[in-house]
Amino acid sequence: MPKASACRIDPVLSVIEDKWTLAIIHELSAGPRRTLEILGAFKGLSPRTLGTRLKKLTRSGILTRKSFPESPPRVEWSLTAKGREVVIVVSAIAEVAARWGVDTERSPATQCRVCNFKEQDEPRQRAKPGKLISEESTLIQPEQSSKPRKRTDVTLL
Repeated sequence: MPKASACRIDPVLSVIEDKWTLAIIHELSAGPRRTLEILGAFKGLSPRTLGTRLKKLTRSGILTRKSFPESPPRVEWSLTAKGREVVIVVSAIAEVAARWGVDTERSPATQCRVCNFKEQDEPRQRAKPGKLISEESTLIQPEQSSKPRKRTDVTLL
C-alpha cells in the first residue's frame, strides 16, 4: 500500500524524479520530436529506458503521442499544456546553472541545441516564484525550413 503524500509536490516529483525525465521534457520544449530524434539527443540513454519514460510521461498527461498512418510508421511526441508547465521548472534549473557559471566554458560539441535555440530568441518573460507565465511564452516553436524534409528511409525502385 503506498504511503500518503506528505507534501503537495510529491505527486509531481513522482512523475519527474526518474533519470532522463527532465532532460526529455527539456528536449521536447523545442517542439515535437520523433523517437529516434529524442534518442539521438542524449548520450547514454538506452531505447528501452526512453520508451519507459515516454510511456510514463504519456500516462501522466505530460506528453502526447501522435501516430501517422504511413509506411514506415511515424510517431511524434510533444508536450501537453501540463507538460509546458513543467518547462518552467526546467527553465528555472537552467537559470540556476547560469548563475553558478556551469555553462560558461562549454565546447561547441557539447552545447545543448535547445538552450542555444532559446538563447537566440529575444529575451523572454521570466517566471517568478508563485506566478505562471502565459502559455505561448513557454512553448518554443522550432524553426521551419522552407524546403520539404527529405525521406531517407525509403528506397525507390
